[in-house]
Amino acid sequence: MLVRFMWKEFSRVILVLGVLMLFVTTSAEALQLTGLDKVMMIKNHNGLAVPCEGDLSGSIFYLNNEEIKLKPYLVMVKQKNAGGYIKLISRDGSRDYLSFSVKPNTSVRAYKITSDEGRDFLIFLTYQDAANGSSLCDGMWLVGKVDDKYVTYATKATLDRAGLLYSDIIPDVNSGQLEITGYTRCYGTVDKGWGPTEDKYKGKRFRFLGEDKMYATVNSVYFFWDDEAKWFGVRLVE
Repeated sequence: MLVRFMWKEFSRVILVLGVLMLFVTTSAEALQLTGLDKVMMIKNHNGLAVPCEGDLSGSIFYLNNEEIKLKPYLVMVKQKNAGGYIKLISRDGSRDYLSFSVKPNTSVRAYKITSDEGRDFLIFLTYQDAANGSSLCDGMWLVGKVDDKYVTYATKATLDRAGLLYSDIIPDVNSGQLEITGYTRCYGTVDKGWGPTEDKYKGKRFRFLGEDKMYATVNSVYFFWDDEAKWFGVRLVE
């Protein structure tokens, strides 16, 4: 009986190891993200007597082996962004892929995401900034090309559903995945405790971003490519 029990336990361990090896192998074979490059920046400078600046006439770059353009259609009032939208189009204007809404008084950042399979993705961010260095995420779109069209894989609502805590967000590529780190500016002092609510942010303990202790983070959301679903999977990391 003991031998039979030990054999069953050994077989179960082998089965678990086999499943884990299959998972690791499958993950290794899946598309891996490799880089993040800024392709557009528009700064609105809320709270400062500085005109809106950056790629106001648009930004041209290669995405999925095609020269494309992010073209702004923004209304300017007293040299500040009063809202509008930005289009993702082919450089010659013959193909109109997507439009990103831009609310009044917001700034814009966009990044090209490369992969080991030659496929590129784009993450487009809008945010409100203040003169004291604070910023507030207003919109996020993660997009990619399917056949001859661009689709939206994730938005700001995806981050909210995943449980990300943030005022603004920082994108980066880590271990083949897109990491979105949520962060907030710390307003307190060393004596009174850092952060809007002493040592916690939205009820959870945070850790500092950098030695200056001006910004803090609670968690991150990772986007990883799922070959079977042909879509990005999402996981929250505390």
